[in-house]
This record gives sequence, C-alpha cells and structure tokens, in this order.
Amino acid sequence: MSRFRLASHSLEIETGRYINLDRIERKCKYCSMNIVESEFHLLCICPLYRDLRTKYQIPTPFNTISIFSKLLSSKSVRTIINVSKFVYLAMLRRTDTTNTVALN
Repeated sequence: MSRFRLASHSLEIETGRYINLDRIERKCKYCSMNIVESEFHLLCICPLYRDLRTKYQIPTPFNTISIFSKLLSSKSVRTIINVSKFVYLAMLRRTDTTNTVALN
C-alpha cells in the first residue's frame, strides 16, 4: 500500500515516465478502455479487477477523484485493510497477466 501511495510501482503512469513516454500514451495494457494506467484506473476503473473490487467492497462504479481520495485517506481500519488487500492482489494479478502475455 505504501508503494502504491508513493507511486513506487510498475503501473504505466510511472514506468512510462522513465522512458519519456508522453503521459497520454501510458495506457493500460490490460483493458480496452484506451486510458492511462494510473492508480485511479487500477483502483476504480479497470475491468481486470472488477471481482476484487466486489470482494473487498471498493465502491463501484464510480469515477470521481474525491471518492478515490477518500479511500486512500480513510481512517477506517476496515477500509484501509480492504484497499490494501485489493491493491496487493491487483498488483499480483497484473504481474501474472504480464507474465502470461509474455509467454504467449
């Protein structure tokens, strides 16, 4: 969760920055929405993680930054645990999906 909040992760929003890719070109490779793969996209939008959002009670569908901010700054222990588990499992799934795509 700390790495997620500090932008120390492997989402395209960060990795594209390292190779000077324009922000608008740092798109999610795991869905067909054709939008930037950011923390917001992973937590709130990307269909690859829909089941995890349901399991960990991440409110869906929503697309406002204010709700995203509330999730990441919540004082509720239950919310913090759910968001943390969601992020952990979503990043694992993303890695597994990347490895599967690379092997094929």
